[in-house]
Amino acid sequence: MRKEATQRTGQLLRAAALKEYPRLERIDRLVSALEDAYGLAPIQVLDLARRRERHILVPLSIFTGALAPLEALVLFLHNKKRLPFARIAQLLERDPRTVWYTHSQAAKKGARAILSPKDILVPVAVFAQRDLSVLEAVCEHLHKEGFGYREIATLLVKSPSTAWIALRRAREKRLGRGVRRG
Repeated sequence: MRKEATQRTGQLLRAAALKEYPRLERIDRLVSALEDAYGLAPIQVLDLARRRERHILVPLSIFTGALAPLEALVLFLHNKKRLPFARIAQLLERDPRTVWYTHSQAAKKGARAILSPKDILVPVAVFAQRDLSVLEAVCEHLHKEGFGYREIATLLVKSPSTAWIALRRAREKRLGRGVRRG
């Protein structure tokens, strides 16, 4: 029984390898080109590919829909960037269960992100700041990039007061005062 299972597994692996052979061949050519051009070892090329995930750019337009900002972000990273929940959790410094639950709630809502070719892109690392909400983080990032309250509100399809409150909360959290709620 065990021998048959091992043989079947071997057959499946060979079939998968044949199916993926063109892709594997392209990857091999790319790794060889990088080795020749930059003197990199194959392990260094793999390390660069892994680090690339940290530099994912998130389009602002995903935050303009009916989804909560975290839902929109998780949905984008999972559905568009094809990242597994565990990797999203690492990138956003959140619990994997939270990421899974957030995705399931967003998927129930059935919303889709509308991406624009002229979209402003934000590095995913901006959202890894656990002391700020997703909205606070994106507003703070845009403000540091030189955008005013009204411009931020327009980009995110929010009211100017929402952008102002998000920036004020982010500033207060950074200064260690906490957030006052009235």
